[in-house]
Amino acid sequence: MITKIKNNKGFTVVELVILLVVIFVMAGLIVRTYASIQERSRNTTRQTDLKTLQQQIESFYSNNGYFPNLNDLNSPAWRTKYLPNLSSAVLVDPLSKCSPATSPCLGGQDQPVFKQYQYYATQSDGITSCNGPVGSKRDQTCAEYKLIAKYEGSFNGSKEDVLENLN
Repeated sequence: MITKIKNNKGFTVVELVILLVVIFVMAGLIVRTYASIQERSRNTTRQTDLKTLQQQIESFYSNNGYFPNLNDLNSPAWRTKYLPNLSSAVLVDPLSKCSPATSPCLGGQDQPVFKQYQYYATQSDGITSCNGPVGSKRDQTCAEYKLIAKYEGSFNGSKEDVLENLN
């Protein structure tokens, strides 16, 4: 009696479907992990930027007895003169397309705004604005400030970073 030998050289449709499902699941996990790593990196940059900006502002305060106002910090000429060690990149949220050399990048609100850092400077009452033209007498009345950044999602248990004057 002669028997035929089956020659299975390929995959069945079921095996191919299972293989595709596994590949798509793994690809989804990789993309999600990569996105999470990028988000965490941007949030770390936000935190570092605010700390760097705070150090520069506090240094200015110790030399001048007042904090700069929003117009001062958004002025490239003022920053070059009074905060020469401050990189303009520190003023820009990692997702922002703003260019501090050509436009104001810091916002002046007392609340977080996605894709923009906020610098809220006030007089000693914590309410009255001290904003005035760059280099004016009014900008010499800033006694308090807040630096605010909105995180992507949650970072270290918080949705935003808020730093206030140390003095």
